[in-house]
Amino acid sequence: MITIHLKNRIFGFLFTIFLITPKTTYAQDKELIGQQELVEDVRQLLSLLENVHPQPYFKGGGKMAFHQRFQKLLNAIPEKGMTREDFRGLLSPFIASVGDGHTHVYPDSPFEFSGIPILFYVVEKDLYVSAVEDEKYRNLLGSRLHSIEGVEFEEIVSRTQEYYSADNIYGTLAVLGNFEHFLTQKTVLEDLVPEWTNQTYINVTFLLPNGKIEKTQFQTLPRPDWKSIRPDLGIELPSLNGREFGWGFIGEKKKVAYLQVRRMVENKETYEKRATYSDVSEDARDFYKSIYGKESNEPIEEVIKALPSLTEIYTDLVVQMKESGTNSLIIDLRTNTGGWAFPSDMLIYFLYGKNALKELHRRTNIAARKLSPYYLKDDPDQSLIDINNSLINGTQRTFSLTENDYDFRDYEKMINEKLTPQYAEQIVEEDLALSKTFYDEYKKGTHSNYYLPKNVMVVTNVATFSAGFMFAKSLELMGATVVGSASAQNVMQMGETVDYELNNSKLGGSISHSFLVHDTDLLNSPNPKNILIPHYELTYEKLKEYRFSRQAEILYIMDILGSEK
Repeated sequence: MITIHLKNRIFGFLFTIFLITPKTTYAQDKELIGQQELVEDVRQLLSLLENVHPQPYFKGGGKMAFHQRFQKLLNAIPEKGMTREDFRGLLSPFIASVGDGHTHVYPDSPFEFSGIPILFYVVEKDLYVSAVEDEKYRNLLGSRLHSIEGVEFEEIVSRTQEYYSADNIYGTLAVLGNFEHFLTQKTVLEDLVPEWTNQTYINVTFLLPNGKIEKTQFQTLPRPDWKSIRPDLGIELPSLNGREFGWGFIGEKKKVAYLQVRRMVENKETYEKRATYSDVSEDARDFYKSIYGKESNEPIEEVIKALPSLTEIYTDLVVQMKESGTNSLIIDLRTNTGGWAFPSDMLIYFLYGKNALKELHRRTNIAARKLSPYYLKDDPDQSLIDINNSLINGTQRTFSLTENDYDFRDYEKMINEKLTPQYAEQIVEEDLALSKTFYDEYKKGTHSNYYLPKNVMVVTNVATFSAGFMFAKSLELMGATVVGSASAQNVMQMGETVDYELNNSKLGGSISHSFLVHDTDLLNSPNPKNILIPHYELTYEKLKEYRFSRQAEILYIMDILGSEK
């Protein structure tokens, strides 16, 4: 887990296990850690949760229930000690009781495809087979998971809710499928399905697309050379050429433009911003090498200057759409697990304009932050002096906050459930000014609200998360149509994380330090719509209609647009 720091807005984003680099070898992971050392780690974790997290007791029955679980956790540590991975499995349910999709302990051993040799994706509230590892299982493509070792799917979901933190049911399904592919991991399967006693084979039952039940027995062996066999795509989309973002037209008449933003990390503007308060030399040079296939010995300022620019990409997009009279723009945010929110604000500027961007920030990304020594140390851009010197609607604070208080600065700068126009403008402009490339465009306003097609369609799935989720929600608030699957993240949720590492086991993870609201209309709503449900949800029947293509959402959009002609 890597926590990203922004001035004024800090967003932690979730990497999948595929991207976590283990700090120890697999052999070391099998070594026993002593009971007393693990007790110390559990107490350290307790202290971190109670000091860093805004509401660690809220979803788990209150403070007394939380401490009862803590003591049961201590009692469960055997005298002989535990391996690092077994200890992680013991900690995971305790952290899951917090019920927060950004607060976790992460596996320390290398990720292995050693469980069920199937990749599952989420559709509605089911898991379906999106890819298989061997041709002999091709007939399972599109099938829904029915049971594992006789344990029905609903029970597996229930157990996962108690095992791994999530904001909502879609977050639980996401870690079984799109996010972490838990069911491919032998160590996790052992925790979720203790009924599985023969570790050589595992029995799985599927509900085939034709409605029939099929039982299959898989070998559970490490598969270092995993091969994904998937259904035909059914549509050709513009290539990203290995980058995180890119665009192109779909079709010869240029009436539909397609923009894909897979993550929000690797771009010139974000590196410019990060360089104002941290050393980005290693990351920027690595990104440069991945783009150009060679290293650069130039000063870091020159390296950053040569990186792919979102300002240029977005400018090219709106200019060509206007010249072509493009009717529809598809913005693909599937599996965008986040990064910096900067690319979202930039696109809002190009499509909707400066004033719309400022007005948007009056009602979204509102934070209440739990202060702590850990948070203040983890984020060098924040200090108690700066926090206490901030004006509250033009006046000084009547009292000073301590390092253990809550910072309700955003709430104190709200009128009628929205930030004041002045504060929203300050947030936007101070943040954007950290990237010279984009801020030069912003000050001139050359392409502000340059071209807005009739149809703006946003594609989401359960793995549209953190800053990726905020991107989708912001576009929805601007009037865009959302197509796909519900996000694993709530509209009101915990976030902005602090990293931690336990002293003895060296297990690492993240803990939220803020409560975030991405639509202030929900604050006083009697029935808040706290999940981003698409206007057009990709149902299983729709997915089957598109032959279980990974691009089913795009095919669905093309049909929607065709029906509106």
